[in-house]
Amino acid sequence: MSNNDKRIYKTKKILSETLFELLLEKNINEITIAELADKAYISRGTFYYHYEDIYALYKDVKTSFYQELETFMCNRPADSWNANLSRLLSFIQSNAHIVRVLSKSQGKQELRSELLTFFEDRMTEIVLYEMKADHLQEDWKYMIRYHCSGTVSVFLFWIESNFSLPKENI
Repeated sequence: MSNNDKRIYKTKKILSETLFELLLEKNINEITIAELADKAYISRGTFYYHYEDIYALYKDVKTSFYQELETFMCNRPADSWNANLSRLLSFIQSNAHIVRVLSKSQGKQELRSELLTFFEDRMTEIVLYEMKADHLQEDWKYMIRYHCSGTVSVFLFWIESNFSLPKENI
């Protein structure tokens, strides 16, 4: 069977969605394969055909999320920082089921770190391009960290508030 097989895609999608439903209720170490398989209406054998354990599934879904984020932001750059932030807010909102789980207390620092790295890398690329330079001066590194840290904090607060404000207000 090819990895492009629609059945494989559907099974993995169901498994990831079910895992995130369960992760909203409990920690990953409290979830069993049997529980996940029952809730996803698949056999345990089907689960093991695709993944070694729950942690492998979680890692696969998280990796896919960050790859999709990277692709989303980098393949269609906008003309302005505000336009990029608006697109990113749309992406976060459309992936609310994942970001809610990733922003839970046990994963919050990891999400913060991943987003901060992502923002700093993109901002650094933009600044280097705009300055026609190949490295940043030390003061620019501080300014980039300052702006990106604030942006990430606002995003996490928005996620924690269950997207209480419209993205246009953020």
